[in-house]
Amino acid sequence: MRKALMVLKNLFIIVCVLFSLPAQASDAWFIAAKLGGASPKQSYQEVNFNAVKFDFDGGVDYALSVGKSFEKFIVELEYSLRDFDSNSRIIIPTGDIEELDGHQVQESLFVNGYIFQPIGSKTSLFLGVGIGKTNVQWKGVTSSAFPEIINSDDVVNTYKLMMGAEMSLTELLSLTLSYQYLLLDDVVLSVPGGDSGKLNNQDIEIFNIGFKYKF
Repeated sequence: MRKALMVLKNLFIIVCVLFSLPAQASDAWFIAAKLGGASPKQSYQEVNFNAVKFDFDGGVDYALSVGKSFEKFIVELEYSLRDFDSNSRIIIPTGDIEELDGHQVQESLFVNGYIFQPIGSKTSLFLGVGIGKTNVQWKGVTSSAFPEIINSDDVVNTYKLMMGAEMSLTELLSLTLSYQYLLLDDVVLSVPGGDSGKLNNQDIEIFNIGFKYKF
C-alpha cells in the first residue's frame, strides 16, 4: 500500500505539471476498446506463513471504456478482463517446484483520468492515472503434490499508471498504443478447510492497442 501511495503521489505531481501545458482536446464523448498482453511482474508470495510462491503465465487483457474529453483532460470509466494460466508452485524452504493446473481471472473497474499533449497535427502523447477495484479469482488451481483445489476470490483496491500515443485515423476514429502498470493490494485467498493466505507482489504490466470513437 505504501508503494502504491508513493507512486500515485509522484504521478500527481507529473500530471499537475502537464496540466499547465497547452492542450487541444475538445469536448466530446467517446467509446474505446483495447486488446493486449498482460504479465504478472513477479511470483506471488504467501506472506502469512512465508512458505510458498505461485507463478502465473502472461495472458490477454481486454478493455472497454466510455468517457468524455474536456478542455485539458479526459475522464473515462473502464472495464477490463485478464486471464492467466497457472504455471508453478515454489516451496520456499526447499526450493522444490511443482507444476500447477488451473487459471486466474481478474476483472477490474477503473475511473481513469489523463491528459494529452499534441506532437503533430494527428498524433498526441498521453499520460494518466487510474483507481478502481479488481476481483481476483483463482479457479481450479492445484497440483499433484498439493491436494487442495483453490477456488477462491478477493476484491482489492487497484491503482494504474498509463502512458502512450493516440493517432487520428479520421475526424471521429483514432488508434491508441499504450503501456499500463497496475498496482494491486495484497490478495487474500482460502483453501478447502478454511485456511487462508495473503499473497503480495500483485503488480501487472500491460501493453495494448485500441480504437477510440468519438460521438
